[in-house]
Amino acid sequence: MLNIADTLRTWCREARPFALATVIQVSGSAPLPVGTSLAVDADGNVVGSVSGGCVEGAVYELCQHLLESGEPPTRARFGYSDEDAFAVGLTCGGELDVLVQRIDSVDRPHLITALGEVASSRPAAVAQIIDGPEELLGHEYISGAEPWIKKVRDLGLRPLENARTELPGFDLAGVNDVRGEEEGQGPDFTKALGDRDRSRTSVLLAHQPVVIEDAVRHGVDLQLSGHTHGGQLWPGNYLAELANPTVAGLERYGDTQLYVSRGAGVWGPPVRVGAPSDITVVELASKQA
Repeated sequence: MLNIADTLRTWCREARPFALATVIQVSGSAPLPVGTSLAVDADGNVVGSVSGGCVEGAVYELCQHLLESGEPPTRARFGYSDEDAFAVGLTCGGELDVLVQRIDSVDRPHLITALGEVASSRPAAVAQIIDGPEELLGHEYISGAEPWIKKVRDLGLRPLENARTELPGFDLAGVNDVRGEEEGQGPDFTKALGDRDRSRTSVLLAHQPVVIEDAVRHGVDLQLSGHTHGGQLWPGNYLAELANPTVAGLERYGDTQLYVSRGAGVWGPPVRVGAPSDITVVELASKQA
């Protein structure tokens, strides 16, 4: 993607939808390496290349199809065979696999951030699923994340999986998402908070606001959550209100405050109505400060 990063950053800042085709596997001889990308916007403008001209026409059509249809990401293979020598393919005799996906930047704020880092000559990485069930291609999250968690630890970061860390002035805890209960990896408040010094201020990271009562019982001062997308759009806003104690913003439950961010993404339809995106900056201050 680095070969077209500047243009993609411009398109993202303009909230312009585009289709992105990226070389994800090469076998034999191929003109361009893995990671090279081509992008097509809704007006038909093209930037980049995946094969130096050999299969660009076919990839362009595939990009246009995904832009118009809204279909999920797809993986396509291009190669050369003597039996089909005049078909679209690589004249050099190699094969390449291309992942093609529609990109709506409003749904992927992390992509804008990564492209900004590249523009500033700083390293950045975006991990995606490129193999496996079709419904998962292009996604940035999947259960069974143990290898990723290990990698994060190797980088010197500490994932708070039902765990707590003491920081200057307060305790920061995190619990697993309630969906993890399906795999025996749900939230464990006793493990994360049971033996803490309750004279210290505590902040809890919990993906879903529905665990607020557990937070209250364990003396949490502030719970930070997301998940709801602020209701996203009608009639989802009513469903979100039925399923969550707080859909967006700050509310108090006993001695515990709960803040729910609307976030910047979507679930299902790529649209938000009456639920503007937000990326919240939380500043903690002591009354004695």
